Amino acid sequence: MKLEFPFALANLTIQLERKPGFGPYEGYHISISGSGIITVEEFEERTFSNYSKTVSAHEILKLLKYAIDIGFFEMPDGYKIREKLYLDGDEVAVEGFLCTDLPMLDLTISTLTQTKSVRDYLGAPRRLKRLQSQIRNLAGFT
Repeated sequence: MKLEFPFALANLTIQLERKPGFGPYEGYHISISGSGIITVEEFEERTFSNYSKTVSAHEILKLLKYAIDIGFFEMPDGYKIREKLYLDGDEVAVEGFLCTDLPMLDLTISTLTQTKSVRDYLGAPRRLKRLQSQIRNLAGFT
């Protein structure tokens, strides 16, 4: 999917959600609007907090430019480590591991007419990890 221009910055929404896995993992939902309002909801076990802040349009445009530069809109819908199947003599063997209890990150960028989401459940490229990190930093995570 290619991002279609022009669109009003006010119609842009960037969301990053960390869904906890099994265990004492924290989760969060970050929403960044094109108007510069960032809302954050954090939860850990039985605690919940939320806050909001405002950033400049310049900061949001830098984030969007980075997403375009790394090919976010052309990325597959998800990344996960897959098992490899191979022949071992007459048998089919499995290499890898099966894991179902880790947290996952969903990143969605939307305009008025388009939406692109990418799920990260292990195995995402570094450029996507850097985009996630930039979003967390803009939201005030340390």
